[in-house]
Amino acid sequence: MPADRMMPAHLAASFVLTAYVLLAIAYATLAAPKPIALQVRPQISFAPSTWQIHVRVHPIASDRWVSVSADGPDFSRRSDWTIDPDRTLYSFEWTSIPAGTYDIVAAIGHQDVTRASDRATALVQGWGQ
Repeated sequence: MPADRMMPAHLAASFVLTAYVLLAIAYATLAAPKPIALQVRPQISFAPSTWQIHVRVHPIASDRWVSVSADGPDFSRRSDWTIDPDRTLYSFEWTSIPAGTYDIVAAIGHQDVTRASDRATALVQGWGQ
């Protein structure tokens, strides 16, 4: 390559540094854990059903509560906890869930502010449906 067409060394170094910083930011963003993750098992069952619910949280200092709610055609339930800074997993069961399609939402936040949430859908079939 002719000398007048070569990139000066300081521009090449700036380009490499910029690329490195952008890759580091992208990796940190993708590798960071979600603030809250919801798992409901089973996702499909027969009535009356029992769900095992697991909520994994990564709270920040301002988070004060964790909440899980389920809403369906003939059933709704909600469970709330005060954040324990040493606890990252909240596991529990809901029983006697009737037939229906349910939207289950787990949320984390403080006061009336929801910082993050995760959703799952569960189908409970009635016999003969």
